[in-house]
Amino acid sequence: MLFVLIVALLLSLTPSFAPYSPLQMNSKDRFRMPDMHYLLGTDRYGRDILSRILYGSRTSALIALASVGIAFTAGTTIGTVSGFVGGWIDTIFMRVVDILFAIPLMVLAIVIAGTIAGGVAGGIKGTIFTISIVYSPIFARVARNTTWLIREEPFFEAARALGADPSWIMLKHVVPNLLPICISQVAILLPNAIVVEAALSFLGLGVNPPYPSLGSMLQEGRIYIDIFPWATVAPAAALVIVVLVFNILSELLEQRFSSKRR
Repeated sequence: MLFVLIVALLLSLTPSFAPYSPLQMNSKDRFRMPDMHYLLGTDRYGRDILSRILYGSRTSALIALASVGIAFTAGTTIGTVSGFVGGWIDTIFMRVVDILFAIPLMVLAIVIAGTIAGGVAGGIKGTIFTISIVYSPIFARVARNTTWLIREEPFFEAARALGADPSWIMLKHVVPNLLPICISQVAILLPNAIVVEAALSFLGLGVNPPYPSLGSMLQEGRIYIDIFPWATVAPAAALVIVVLVFNILSELLEQRFSSKRR
């Protein structure tokens, strides 16, 4: 747990811990090995790898939090309304969700990032937009199926028999029972969102250079892996650590809300 807190502190206070600007270039220090001045060495432009890893990790974390948060809000809303109202609205919503589910996640992300997101916003905003679109159907499906199950419960039928307003039933009975399940889904998707962001940036469809991203750093470093493997090893290790930390945090979050469901 202490390890998780240390990494979270580094990410939240990146400007204070980073020794240099992530964009600062120095041609005299290209491909410098780790030393007292550059703890993780420098890349082909003489930029400090440690500073770029800290800023890139924070960017990945913020993108994951923002995209999953948007997907949670949009998908849960759509799924709850679809399951509560039923009828043709439910049919239309769920057919759209089924179509999106039929496409492999990374393929869908690449298509959206390469066509829609790149044209509309690109960079960080485009990456957030892409991941949120990819993950929204997951929340929609979970919320819709859970709402259908809640509709079969005795308290739901009792509220309808008493003539309660549908909006009151949704806010009083459906949403409180639905949120713990959907938040547990957030815990599962957060680490995956970091991996998706890194993959998109590696392919040149994510964060735009020269702003740092762990995925783009891997892409830049692999070209020189024979002469300077450190430029690839360091961001790869950082990506593993960030995903590990989010997995631990997600596990704690999932356990907490699972106990509430019980």
